[in-house]
Amino acid sequence: MSEDIGEELQNRMESMTPRTTFDIGIVGDPNDIEVKALRYAFTKPGVNIFQTGSQYDVEDIISLQPAITFVCTKVEVNEDGLIIATELEDQVNRLMARQNGGVITRSNLTPDLVDRLANQHPKYVHCPNIYFDEDSIMAHTNVPLLYIGGSHESANAVREIFLRFSNMAVREFALMSAVEA
Repeated sequence: MSEDIGEELQNRMESMTPRTTFDIGIVGDPNDIEVKALRYAFTKPGVNIFQTGSQYDVEDIISLQPAITFVCTKVEVNEDGLIIATELEDQVNRLMARQNGGVITRSNLTPDLVDRLANQHPKYVHCPNIYFDEDSIMAHTNVPLLYIGGSHESANAVREIFLRFSNMAVREFALMSAVEA
């Protein structure tokens, strides 16, 4: 009988304990430098990182319901120089439809795609890659300027996430609309 009371008390305490971790999802090729840099940047106590096994599968991330998900899916450029990002757009739409957290794209996208995603999803933020001279984790996590585009509320929230939960050394944040980013 006392074991039942102890178990019941433990269950009550667990349900009353506030969530003490910040959960982040990452969608992208695990060997990609941007994905590696994000994993490194968010290795702080209290941060849980969930990463898909492939750059195309978002179902595991959806089931875990992280606070934010970074989508780092590579986009293709066709022979005419046009960016083909249908897979990335599908991933963002599926994530936004089936989870409560925000979605941040880290791939370089066309303004029309960014505008379309931003108009469809208030919690969508575009934080484009900056082309670096070197492909090192340090170059991706020590940046002089980080562009964050989205609604005012969402862009500020992402800025706060970088400040509170990441190890990134960002000298300055530029908050703007998603298209401007």
